[in-house]
Amino acid sequence: MTIPMTQGEVKRHNQVRALRAIRDHGGISRAQLADSLALTKVGVSRPVADLLAAGIVVEEEIEHSGPGRRPIGLQLTGGMLASLGFDIRIDRAIEVLQDVDGTIVAKCVIDLPEGVTAAELLGILAERILSAAETLNYRIVGVGVALPAEVDGAMREIRFSLPMGWGRVAFCEDLEELTGNRYRVRLADISGAAALANSRLNLPNLAHLQIGYGAGLSYILAGSLGSLGVVGEFGHIPMMVDGPECICGRRGCLDAVAGFQVMVDGARRLGIDFTAGPDAMNGLSARLAHEAGSGNEGVRGLIEQAAGWMARVVAVVAMIRPAASMTVGGYPLALGEAFWDPFMAALVKLRPGAARLMVKSPLGDAASTVGVGLLGAEILFEDPLGWTARDAAPTRAGVIGSP
Repeated sequence: MTIPMTQGEVKRHNQVRALRAIRDHGGISRAQLADSLALTKVGVSRPVADLLAAGIVVEEEIEHSGPGRRPIGLQLTGGMLASLGFDIRIDRAIEVLQDVDGTIVAKCVIDLPEGVTAAELLGILAERILSAAETLNYRIVGVGVALPAEVDGAMREIRFSLPMGWGRVAFCEDLEELTGNRYRVRLADISGAAALANSRLNLPNLAHLQIGYGAGLSYILAGSLGSLGVVGEFGHIPMMVDGPECICGRRGCLDAVAGFQVMVDGARRLGIDFTAGPDAMNGLSARLAHEAGSGNEGVRGLIEQAAGWMARVVAVVAMIRPAASMTVGGYPLALGEAFWDPFMAALVKLRPGAARLMVKSPLGDAASTVGVGLLGAEILFEDPLGWTARDAAPTRAGVIGSP
């Protein structure tokens, strides 16, 4: 039985729909907004009035090159509301301040101690958030965090993280308490954050496969993460009988046959050194791509083997749970055409329909960094007026670094 929405729920629902439409179509007129939402002009006036009164959107003349009077359109208020995002890697965290219109205002890299514990990371992030609250001239609408971890369906807790060596962590609750419950926190795995960023490339319904130290599969429906969810333990699906040992203790998992550690071990066997450190994954991938392009058959074979496993996985995903578009992220994109060409060739042979769905994201490894900012901003777009219950005073921009 369908339970009808209350008057307050209808009001909030229309605010959310209007704000998302204004975000996605900056400069949209009231008449166009009413058409896109299937509302009357009178029906759309109330949510627009609410958003204008809250200062979240502005209505002003829009630049255009044609003759006549400039049109009046609605767009997000720039330079006022922003989210904080933290893209957590094994050895570092990338912190971003992102305007709610999607523009990254500032960015910096935070070195993490080797073997950082969950408690240590929570303390570091809480300190960064509280520092930003005192030094940036934006009102922070929310905080987004992405980690190499399995996340619960509510996007609040870490179930476990093999790459980080963690068990269950009430991550969002703990971080909110450490910051005095001033900001709401949204959590995702790396694939979820990257999927959210890729969806903004006019790909509102997609499946995204991320692989590096661990693997994840996330779905986006109608531009929102969580509507179809994150597929748990994806990196540990069995791929090969009696295959290489995985960090989970089993053999032949996707991580073990196609994860980045396979590239590291293969490179060392071929006499190519690898030194761990910030951006080491992209650095080694770029060198392997160069070696493959220079005719190094050993490196080419290493990459083609990983591309073949990835093609198998994508083909299965397309069969079992298809999406309108599919993207991949992680070290494969840093390998460039050395990976992409054999990957697509294998995918065409395995499942031509899946090959037609593939989109090569221009964001590359930066997708998850863009995504954590969008993840924090989702708090505003899910509750345009209610988020202010935890709002803090404006702060000054630029202290956390520059892009």
